Amino acid sequence: MIEHDHTQSLEIASHLRNATQKLHDIARDVGAARTVVKFSTTRRDNLIAKYSEPFLKEGQSAAKAELQARVKADFHTELETLIKLDETAEITIATNDALEKVYDANRSLLSYSKTFRGDLQG
Repeated sequence: MIEHDHTQSLEIASHLRNATQKLHDIARDVGAARTVVKFSTTRRDNLIAKYSEPFLKEGQSAAKAELQARVKADFHTELETLIKLDETAEITIATNDALEKVYDANRSLLSYSKTFRGDLQG
């Protein structure tokens, strides 16, 4: 027979509260991270446009201007910054997703625990 007591339910409830608090704590960061991811392509396009513009003004073709922009050291420095920003955003979103899974699992366990205890008591 499976034994289940009130202390196990309390422990599950504690895990649920911890997950809830952690989700609350990162909620603002998750919103910002989703915005970063949503506009990642636009930011990269704007970066290449910024560095291509002087070459376009000289009358070069768009393809040649883009190629020359991409070999500039400053372009790569800014691109690395954007890449790091994207990586940080993805990590934040993944952390949130994992916390949501922990929350859901503990919520289910707590519900099961209460139902199981009710069956034993009733």
